[in-house]
Amino acid sequence: MKSYVKKVVLLGDSAVGKTSLIRKFVEDQFDDSYISTVGTKTSKKTVKIDFRKESVEIVLMIWDVIGAQGYSSTQAKHIAGADCAILVSDLTRPETLKGLADYWIPLLRRISSGVLPPIIFLSNKLDIYSGALPKKEGIASALLSLDPDGAVAKNPMAISWYPTSAKIGDNVEKAFEIASWMMLANNWEKDDLMDDMDGLVADEIFWADEIDTIVALVDRLFIDFEALVGQELSNSLLQKAFKDENVSNQKPTYDGMVKIIKSTARMAAEHGIDEEKAKAYQRKWLAWLETIM
Repeated sequence: MKSYVKKVVLLGDSAVGKTSLIRKFVEDQFDDSYISTVGTKTSKKTVKIDFRKESVEIVLMIWDVIGAQGYSSTQAKHIAGADCAILVSDLTRPETLKGLADYWIPLLRRISSGVLPPIIFLSNKLDIYSGALPKKEGIASALLSLDPDGAVAKNPMAISWYPTSAKIGDNVEKAFEIASWMMLANNWEKDDLMDDMDGLVADEIFWADEIDTIVALVDRLFIDFEALVGQELSNSLLQKAFKDENVSNQKPTYDGMVKIIKSTARMAAEHGIDEEKAKAYQRKWLAWLETIM
């Protein structure tokens, strides 16, 4: 049996249900409580599909990217190299569809240098929506920034759309299975050069962004902290720090970030990072914070 490893990123504004969709797909669980994703979390699930008269195994590496707008450095770093993008909006909040058009799709186009991977649109929270469902054509036309030259419209295999419910499970399995099939059907075999180009664009965004707001500081801290402790540990520690210190990553304050900076540096040392190195990062982050104020 042929086996592939594919990277899928979920993009969309905060609270559209990206984390819940992933949890429903990977663990078949749903939680009504809302916890904002801090940084990026990676999940893994293996699926088997029939493709061209043979069974194929695909290991899906699913990246749940922070949904708060403004964290472009962190988002760019984790979108780079994606084999498929699942763009999620909230049926009960039409402005989240506009968020895809105005923020997420331009960011995806920029990172992929205009060579878009297969895309699936999900209109989530079907279980609490009572209005008329949009049509795929309406979704595409609402997102003109996706396809300014009409290239995607000429390739119906490059885009798909489903209404979903992370709570009930409507179309969740189907969306990820179709994503798997689309990646193979489109022969989306990115070579090392294309991945390197994605990474270079992500680095360009990182270095171009000025640290002139508290959100920009948090964005840079996420990148630094991941480099310090590793991607998997970084996400869990950042999630804990923001929860324990009762700080919002969407509207961080000066006082809140002082607490986060001290907390993350302390946790890094507690998890085996050299204490002097952790303190050096803390001093750097605090110095950045002072320049903003």
